[in-house]
Amino acid sequence: MSMTAARNQVASDDEAQAQPKRRYNTPSATGIAQANVAQPELKANDEVFAELAARWSAETQHLSSMHEIVIHPAYAQIIGMGGAAISLILRELRDRPDAWFYALTAITRDDPAEGMSSFDAAVEAWLKWGEDRRYI
Repeated sequence: MSMTAARNQVASDDEAQAQPKRRYNTPSATGIAQANVAQPELKANDEVFAELAARWSAETQHLSSMHEIVIHPAYAQIIGMGGAAISLILRELRDRPDAWFYALTAITRDDPAEGMSSFDAAVEAWLKWGEDRRYI
């Protein structure tokens, strides 16, 4: 690169840096553009959970394969609720025992029912776990 070309490049770089950066007009969260957009109604976690749990139960009650039961989309959505679902699952387990152990283990990364020999013993282990941690 010649000396003249190098000077021109430096001058061009300096001019680019001296120019103000452009700002794009974007609607703010409280702006007028937002006021015209319909917002979906958000449901409380307990409502969402109740709907998903009812759907899961109704659509899997005839299945005998535990694999099929726990890969149901509603069950996956419940797991996706994360920690917000723990109390809800434990209350459901207490009131209407069902195959909630996989969901609880997936969310909590704990398994107080490991090695239990019966369904009832596993339910009791999870309920004690929830009581000890004040989830129920």
